[in-house]
Order: sequence, then structure tokens, then C-alpha cells
Amino acid sequence: MLRFYREHTTHGIESVDDHCYRRTIQVGNAAGVIEVTSDTNKPRLVLSVRLNAVNSLAQVADRVRGMFDLAVDPRSIADHLARDRGLRPIVRSHPGLRVPGAWEAFGLAVMAVLGQRLAHGTIATSALLVCTFGRAIETSIPGLTHLFPLPEVLAEADLTSIGIEPEQAERIRVLAAGYRHGKSPVRSTLPRLDEAGSQYIAMRALGEPDPFRAPARWRPWGAYAAMFLWIADAESAERGTKSS
Repeated sequence: MLRFYREHTTHGIESVDDHCYRRTIQVGNAAGVIEVTSDTNKPRLVLSVRLNAVNSLAQVADRVRGMFDLAVDPRSIADHLARDRGLRPIVRSHPGLRVPGAWEAFGLAVMAVLGQRLAHGTIATSALLVCTFGRAIETSIPGLTHLFPLPEVLAEADLTSIGIEPEQAERIRVLAAGYRHGKSPVRSTLPRLDEAGSQYIAMRALGEPDPFRAPARWRPWGAYAAMFLWIADAESAERGTKSS
């Protein structure tokens, strides 16, 4: 899962290596940084929180549990998907695989509108969005410099000034305005995205286990099948790069 986050990182607010996920967070008026690492002695994650207010710790822990999909039983899901002979090898070679969630649905929806998960060239745009409209904070971690922009900021921002296409900018403004007025950032965004974008948000922000039109043999765990296929494609690409 850390591998997934590393390849889907938003610069300025997230930092990922093989052992640790870090990001800036804001919970109410509290701001700071979280670090999530794997315990080397037990099958569990270790969460470190640096916040300027201590009354948000329980909420932070709950959200991190959602990010790392800790409520599911990966063994039963793997047993179900391994009935598919095509999936079986990758399922067996990656025990415990889960579907990564998101710290905040609003930020994920904005990134989906930008198309970061589909186009590498938009990574620079997302970093510029964060650094231009996000609140700067001081951290002890290199690269973690900002909080994700607030909805009320993006609702009024001139996003075309940083190179975002007018159609995308309008979608983000509408999304931000809706969220500012209490509407679900996910539900209000889905009709404005293509099918793949809508499914991506449903999987990661809503935690839907089967947002795709998955074959019946994968249901109700289509999102987990998609993660296994993503891993298989990534490993195949790596082998092709090494052999070339």
C-alpha cells in the first residue's frame, strides 16, 4: 500500500518511502503532521501524530484507520478472489493487500478532477495548486510544506492563473463551493467526472468495495481485484524496464 501512495503522492503535503507514509493534516483548527510506519515486530501499523492541539487525536486515528483499510479481513477477501485462476498467483504473492483510502475526500476529488492519477504531467500542476492556494506550515520533514487548500479558498481562486484548464477550474470551483455549503464533495463531484474518475473516488473516498462493473466471480470485492491487477501491471512494467 505504501507503494500505491508513493506513486499517487501530492507534492507539498505528502511524502512516502518504502517504510513510512507522512503527510500534513488539518483537523478543525489543529494542524500538523502524521507518520505511519509498519511495526517490524508485529503485524500492525504505528501512527505518530504531531499536532498543535491534543483534542483531535481520536479523530486522527479513526481517519488513518480508514486510509489504510484496517476494518476489513484481507484473508477472506483473498480467499474469495483466489478462486479466479487468473488472479490467484498475484493474490497469493501479495497477502494482506488492502484498498488505500484518502485522508480527506475533498482533496481526493480535486485531484481526480485534475486527473493526477491518469496523467503524470498534472503532478506539477497539483503541486502548484497546493503551494499557491494551500496554507504554508513549518514541519521538520523535508518536502512537507503546506496544507491542502480549503474549499472556501478554491471556490474563489483564479485557478487558470496556474495553468489549469478553464473547464477543470470551473469543476473545482463548483466542487469547492458545494463542499463549503455542506454538500458531500464526493457525491457532488461524481456526475462531473468520467466513469473511471467516479469509480476511483467511490473506491478511495467512499470505501465502496465494488464500484466497478466487475465480473460476477469477483463480487463483492471488485475494488480489491482492481488493486491486485494494478500491482500485477506495475510489476510487469518494472520487469520490462529492467530487461530493456
